[in-house]
Amino acid sequence: MNNQQKQDITQLRKQGLGYKKIAQQLGLNLNSVKSYCRNNQLTTKAISSEVCRHCQGVLSQKEKQKKRVFCSDVCRSLWWNRHRHQVKSTKRVEITCLNCQNIFSAYPHEKRQFCSHECYVTYRFKKEVRS
Repeated sequence: MNNQQKQDITQLRKQGLGYKKIAQQLGLNLNSVKSYCRNNQLTTKAISSEVCRHCQGVLSQKEKQKKRVFCSDVCRSLWWNRHRHQVKSTKRVEITCLNCQNIFSAYPHEKRQFCSHECYVTYRFKKEVRS
């Protein structure tokens, strides 16, 4: 493999092409392309470069992985702490417990009927004990 082919492999890899397509396009052995990429840290395909929402640092996205929005956990935490008002929060609803008749607040869920597991067990297995 000559220097021109090595440069071509690097360039095609950065464009997001896989080993097989690069090998076919340049007329090289598939294993030679894989070895060169492995030895030169070209193993992951960068599908696009975007910026971190917090620090505007460059993010390299990887194929078959969830799209990254932040460059680190620190940036993610800082951004969310400063943008809490933008978070869509689910409102809690008032529900009356079937067992003790107490009103409690919880996130909406169509099957939520009891204020606690204890009330559920009492209602389900000791029906004569209800208030």
